[in-house]
Amino acid sequence: MTLTPSQIFDQAAVNIRAAGFGYSAIFTPAVGDPVPDIMVDLSTGVDYQPGSIEAQVWGSEKTLEYLLSDIGREVNRDEFFTIDETAYTVQGIQENDGRFVKAVVT
Repeated sequence: MTLTPSQIFDQAAVNIRAAGFGYSAIFTPAVGDPVPDIMVDLSTGVDYQPGSIEAQVWGSEKTLEYLLSDIGREVNRDEFFTIDETAYTVQGIQENDGRFVKAVVT
């Protein structure tokens, strides 16, 4: 059986999740029950000054990336993920490629 590129990427996403890369988190939606055991990748990077001709660092930015199929949707602002005992509140969505979603968190 020949897999399409899309099927290959879908399987790779599932394999990454199954391998346990990242952190195990609990997702708490605004409405409904918390969702345990969501594998996430937590990163700290830089946020560039908006509207500037030259790219200048404006501050640091934390992002949290998760497998879209684990939650079934993009998370909303003010929902949160808990890793160990630290809560990360969603501020917005940075990327969604249909497999992984990257959210800006504080």
